[in-house]
Amino acid sequence: MTLQSNFSNSVKIAYKNSGKTLSEFSNEIGVSRATLQGILKGSSNSRTDTIEVVADGLKTNPLALLSTPCGEYEFAFIQSLLHLSDAASALADDEK
Repeated sequence: MTLQSNFSNSVKIAYKNSGKTLSEFSNEIGVSRATLQGILKGSSNSRTDTIEVVADGLKTNPLALLSTPCGEYEFAFIQSLLHLSDAASALADDEK
């Protein structure tokens, strides 16, 4: 699988779990409806800034969206690990 398909699959999982309409979800994550449709179809050759906007909108790390294809539980686990890593990096040296 490619980064593009990994990104598409990750966004599909988040969209499915959101329970929102396509328009609501695209507004929430900060991209146009047309861009979101392209991502979901796997036909969008998303730029890095678009990936970052989507990741920010989903409150996750861009790496989680581009990582190896996974299911819903694995995606949640990857997100948790990345959040934990970010939190640990923010600690002062004497707190690590």
